Amino acid sequence: MLGVKGTSIPLLAKALDAYAIRQQVIADNIANSETPGFQRRKVRFEEELLRALGGRVRGRRVHPRHIPIGRPRVGEVRPEIVRADYPKVPSGVNNVDVEREMVQLAKNQLRYISVVQVLKRRLQDLRLSVEGRGGM
Repeated sequence: MLGVKGTSIPLLAKALDAYAIRQQVIADNIANSETPGFQRRKVRFEEELLRALGGRVRGRRVHPRHIPIGRPRVGEVRPEIVRADYPKVPSGVNNVDVEREMVQLAKNQLRYISVVQVLKRRLQDLRLSVEGRGGM
């Protein structure tokens, strides 16, 4: 297990934030399922996170205005809300499928709950280590 300054706890916190944002976006999609012309949105997070955790070497910037090289740091990964391109429909036509959104909502809730459980366990282990009763 990695500690507070390691990757594990901050990474789990980022995942919780991303899943909370995704929950809001999915709820917004469902709420607008009857709105003419509404285009569903989605949250991109996992792809960028996997890229940040990948094994490639990260280049080092010597000036803040330089272009980043290689993979981003985990701390730089942010959930991104984008217009979903599925299902393909003509512009101006609502593309929300409520059943699909409900499935996505359930999946997202399970992911959120799973991350909460892992984070809870990590924090318990950390507390036990600080108290000198095992863990880590």
